[in-house]
Amino acid sequence: MPSDVAEVSVVTCVRNQQPQFFRDAARSVRELKALTEWLLVDDGSDEQHHDVYRLIIKETELIEVTKILRLAHSIGLAAARNVGFAHAQGEWIVVLDSDDLLAPNLGTVLRETSSEIGLVCCSAEYFSDARRERRSVQRWAELYARFGKTSADPFLWFDFYYHGIIARSTLVKKIGGYTSALEVGEDQDVLLRACEALSIGQVLFWNDISYFYRQNPYGVCSTRWQEVEENYLATMLSAATRRGAAFEACRYAETAVIDDAAIDVYQYRENGCWLDWEQHSNLLGLHRS
Repeated sequence: MPSDVAEVSVVTCVRNQQPQFFRDAARSVRELKALTEWLLVDDGSDEQHHDVYRLIIKETELIEVTKILRLAHSIGLAAARNVGFAHAQGEWIVVLDSDDLLAPNLGTVLRETSSEIGLVCCSAEYFSDARRERRSVQRWAELYARFGKTSADPFLWFDFYYHGIIARSTLVKKIGGYTSALEVGEDQDVLLRACEALSIGQVLFWNDISYFYRQNPYGVCSTRWQEVEENYLATMLSAATRRGAAFEACRYAETAVIDDAAIDVYQYRENGCWLDWEQHSNLLGLHRS
């Protein structure tokens, strides 16, 4: 893999990750079909885990394209990702969690994407030892084309985007990266702010699976879900307010099966009444069958 300036910068934060999960992530980076640099931010792992990361990087022949940024102590996922962003040289930044995988085609997609595009929303596969589930973005692409940047923006109501961000480095710099104060549940905030900085046509929905999200029982969404949810609700409410909504609160409503995928669905309260997406869009006169 060439070691010159990368077209795609993959940013991964890791802290005491299980070796096999990290090995799987590394192999997926190795197979990415684009000039790639891998910025690995070690957010305070112990010595034993850090040595394992280095060994895996050597085994997967990623030494020449990997830059390890080792932090003396943990500063949190959002802040650690920002450290990686500050060192990124690629035109595109892809956030890859240390227990997830990238599809080989993602590099090609980004390399061939129009210069007008600033953010990519790709279909993803959520997987565990027991099951696999495809999350298609086709439905959401259609809704975003009609309702994006309004208070009926599907990004505000449905959690269908993978947990990270795929964006041009210029956009990441423009919005200031992640909000460091959000130790967990930071993904929804950076996604919504990124969309606000773009026109509707600058968000590309790519329906092929380009990201594989591991439903890790030891991950943050499993072990610190209450904090994750609180930050999601607060940042989503703020984003809805910035879009002109007069909502008073946001809440998780249910996990609904939509296009054969389990999607978290949210509601907002207005004038004391909880509204779902269809009710709100109807009230605005936006909904069309």
